[in-house]
Amino acid sequence: MIHCVSLANLSDDFYRLIVFNFILSYKGYRIVIESTFR
Repeated sequence: MIHCVSLANLSDDFYRLIVFNFILSYKGYRIVIESTFR
């Protein structure tokens, strides 16, 4: 039971990490595009 809970927490942290990285990369690409077309 504890093992399942730890796996659920791990997957939740992993999902947050992916979303955080996606947001950072999106902002990074947006900055590059804006600086390129200026």
